[in-house]
Amino acid sequence: YCLTTALFLALPVLREGVPVIQPGFWPALLVTGPLAAVTFMFYVRSLELADLSLAAPMLTATPLFLLVTSPVMLGEFPDSMGLVGIVCIAAGSYAMNLASAKRGLLEPFRALARDKGVRFMLVVAFLWSVSANIDKIGLRHSSPMFWIMCAFGFTAVCMTPIVWMRSRRVAGRLAVAIQR
Repeated sequence: YCLTTALFLALPVLREGVPVIQPGFWPALLVTGPLAAVTFMFYVRSLELADLSLAAPMLTATPLFLLVTSPVMLGEFPDSMGLVGIVCIAAGSYAMNLASAKRGLLEPFRALARDKGVRFMLVVAFLWSVSANIDKIGLRHSSPMFWIMCAFGFTAVCMTPIVWMRSRRVAGRLAVAIQR
């Protein structure tokens, strides 16, 4: 999907023209591709290990992580309404596992954290909070359409060896299974 998105956006970018690329663009681009590839690996691993109904809600932790990563990376912090929204998201995640709260107020969080796949998804949520800030840096130093095209294109380049290795591994397992 990354390559398709980059190619799809190439036409509007060519029509608009390449924007003035400011110095912060290149470091952001060099970080975003590998970070997206690593995040994808953690995401897939999470879905392999955990029930989707437990893992996917952990992505709602991304705004909580943004409370830490955005001030550090961008010097930004949400206003009071943004904080209310983040509290609502955290409360919803807590409420999903409320039945286990009988064993203690923090038990819903402990129950989710015990699952290895859920922990992988929490790592994904953290990495998404970092990549959201990197995307903002890239946007600030180019244009939205150009940044998205470049970020998705470079992510496709970074993902290619990973997909190739995984597909070879799967093909090898399939060949062994067929031979049996």
